Amino acid sequence: MLNVILAVIFPVLLIASSLNVQDKQIDMKKIIVDECTRNAFREFYQYDRTLPLDARVLASKPENGFVMEKICFKSVHDQTVPALLALPKHGDKPYPCVLILHSASGKKENMRRWMEVMIGAGYAAMALDAQYHGERTHVGGYLDPKTLTDKQQWYRVRDFLIQTAIDYRRAIDYLETRKEIDSKRIASLGESMGGIINVPLSAVEERIRVCVLVLSGGAVARYTGKDMIRALAPVCPMNFVSQIAPRAFLMQNGRLDKVILPEHARALYDAAGNPKQIDWHDIGHGPEAGDYIGLTQEKILEWLQMHL
Repeated sequence: MLNVILAVIFPVLLIASSLNVQDKQIDMKKIIVDECTRNAFREFYQYDRTLPLDARVLASKPENGFVMEKICFKSVHDQTVPALLALPKHGDKPYPCVLILHSASGKKENMRRWMEVMIGAGYAAMALDAQYHGERTHVGGYLDPKTLTDKQQWYRVRDFLIQTAIDYRRAIDYLETRKEIDSKRIASLGESMGGIINVPLSAVEERIRVCVLVLSGGAVARYTGKDMIRALAPVCPMNFVSQIAPRAFLMQNGRLDKVILPEHARALYDAAGNPKQIDWHDIGHGPEAGDYIGLTQEKILEWLQMHL
């Protein structure tokens, strides 16, 4: 057992001691770890597949063209995860499904418009609350997740990003139990923080056939300290994106984005394997993104049609 622990921890210590990154500037190539360390990081996302889901459908509401179900299921670390699952009323079953990952301080309900876009194209859609978000804020004492970054509690940030990635793996376990879902045709779409989670999630979860990022990239502009980079190495998209190929990878980014800088988005794209595509839009981030869903949905649906 000790040898197993050392096999995981020792490479992490090596990368932590070897990082030579300036506090105010990121050299994106320097934060990519070696293969041995990357394989150790993958172990952070593994879980016991025999863990009972204890899933329940809490509510089912007919909507215009689809049915919205509210669901909860069990994940690792005794977490109960609330979710929304939108199922088309029309089209041929079983439906392919797109997992939707929200941004920082967001919640699953904020993803309703993305879910409606997917329903309109014939896909089911599922969104969860990330740990410390939405209905799960009470578990953290009604903590605003942004306080974790403001207080530079990077290891706690790392842990909730990994927890949320595993939660989405558990969501796929749940989707495999639903006869309405084609569990061999699963895609994932993450915006901002959701995109950062989506890269390691898609790298370790081979049941995801298509990975889509919206206004996300390899780093966040204002979080560049070497202590942060050391702590977040096991969740850094740069350390995982090459492992998504040969599954499809799509990025939608803003030329005016001051949170996910264009050079950080480009670095992530360059590190990815094929098939891949990046499209640029004249938008920023958050309120400065405007109608980013309207701007990006056509490219995303085209990509899903080709690869899912």
